[in-house]
Amino acid sequence: MTPRAPSSDRLGSVRKIWASTIALVAGIACLVLVASCGSSKSAAPAVSSATSDAPAETAATGPPGATPGTLPGGTATIDQATLPVGTVLIDGTGFVLYAFLSDNGGASPCVDACASVWPPLTGIGIGVADGVPVTPGKFTLVKRPDGTSQVAVNGHPLYRYSGDSQQGQASGQGVGGVWFVVGPDGNPIKN
Repeated sequence: MTPRAPSSDRLGSVRKIWASTIALVAGIACLVLVASCGSSKSAAPAVSSATSDAPAETAATGPPGATPGTLPGGTATIDQATLPVGTVLIDGTGFVLYAFLSDNGGASPCVDACASVWPPLTGIGIGVADGVPVTPGKFTLVKRPDGTSQVAVNGHPLYRYSGDSQQGQASGQGVGGVWFVVGPDGNPIKN
């Protein structure tokens, strides 16, 4: 017995079923995307990227409806949190950001062993939550000696502290008299 070729009516029915299935899946994906954007409590971040050696200012606004989940991969995100030391800048994972007062002119001498204790906040772009009052143009990307781009605010490169084991912890505050959390105005808090 030889196999029969499917009839054109049957092929048409299969194509209609596949087209309906694809349309249904696409519709569900759109609804999920709209629902997740609509239920987000965080404001749309401003986004920028830089590829030159010179610091680049961030854009004043981000793409409409941008959320940390929709930003391009490698984008460093900035938000703020209120802690006992005051309102401070945090990264997208909720860890406190610090400035190193020995950084001069945006260039960071914190490399090798220093960078393992004080990891730099790096990225290919910057996403800033709308609630952060510092002017978005004050955030820049500066080149590190290893060629990566580090986020800086008001000329201060930003770091996390490896001693902070949980979100919102600021155990690096005042270390050595040169490491300080950064306030929402983009300046170190020295108290």
